[in-house]
Amino acid sequence: MRRTELRCGKPDRGRRGRTVENPDCRFCSPVFVEVLRDGEMVFPLAAELENVEQLLDGELGHDRGRLAMTAFGEEVQAWNDETSFEEAPGIEDLAVESFIPTGTFTDEGELPEARALLTGIVEQPRTLRNEATGRPFIHAMVSTYEMTIDCVFAPQDVPTSLSPGSVVQGSFWLMGRLLPA
Repeated sequence: MRRTELRCGKPDRGRRGRTVENPDCRFCSPVFVEVLRDGEMVFPLAAELENVEQLLDGELGHDRGRLAMTAFGEEVQAWNDETSFEEAPGIEDLAVESFIPTGTFTDEGELPEARALLTGIVEQPRTLRNEATGRPFIHAMVSTYEMTIDCVFAPQDVPTSLSPGSVVQGSFWLMGRLLPA
């Protein structure tokens, strides 16, 4: 029997309402990131960095850089196109490309969470297979407010098949890798 070690479990907080935080885990250290346009902050967000050790050790600059980010879909809705999205009940106040960093809305003294409510247009959907489990997942580039982001979904979490031009909206967990400037 092969033995494996579990260093950190990151359960789906959105559905199960529980979390495991481990101070030694690289996935349990959210950091604030500022999304910039022309050198000015457009909005902040919180992301968990898979290479946070490099940031803390000074291997990466603290003031400017690039962030490769993946958004893991949890509670997701999908529409065939922008018109279907815009005509859906209860959607009238949200833009088809919107990004709300919900994890930054905390009470004083609380840590941020790497969470966002994201709405965007699907550009390149494809079904891939997880190398470790063999299970399929959906990967899509999604154009949202001020950025295009890699999004991944469990097939059972997406209520309709995605194609270029589809619109997705949902709660997402944000994981990133800070890259040198």
